Amino acid sequence: INNDYKIKTVRVMSNLDENFKHLLKKFGPPRNRVPLTADQYKTMSNYIPASYMAYMQEFGFGSLHNGLFWLCDPERFRPLLALIFKADTELYHDSVHVTGYSVFGELTCWSDKYFELTIDLVLGQVFCPALLPDFTPPLASPDHMAFGLIAKPEFIDYFDINGGTGVCTVFGHARPA
Repeated sequence: INNDYKIKTVRVMSNLDENFKHLLKKFGPPRNRVPLTADQYKTMSNYIPASYMAYMQEFGFGSLHNGLFWLCDPERFRPLLALIFKADTELYHDSVHVTGYSVFGELTCWSDKYFELTIDLVLGQVFCPALLPDFTPPLASPDHMAFGLIAKPEFIDYFDINGGTGVCTVFGHARPA
């Protein structure tokens, strides 16, 4: 990391929520960045919390954690969500928004009603903490909760059904050909 990057990061970080500042310091900015268009920003701002949108406006779509996790345009996943939630009585495809995905087929989503949820395409499961019987609603605001949309590396590795050692732990990270 050169000094230009450090200076820019300090300037940029002053506009970000404290949770996003922490994530940026710990993991760095996304790589392979693609800025949001004005239309993407306007559309996403209708359903994604402002703290996440400030991060996205500054850094755009891109990869984190050596390409294991990608921040994405939710609109590109609308057809997939329509298939997943077509008959669901709690989750509707127009109120769930994919904000990122892992190389192992896990979609990180924001829900207008339930905040964060995860869709595991490999196992065919949706995990929504807010729908668990013993769920206690968070006291935090949606802006505070939105930092969870940036996956942490320890949650990205893929474990077999019996909970063995993770794929990345055993084989290392994938490298471009």
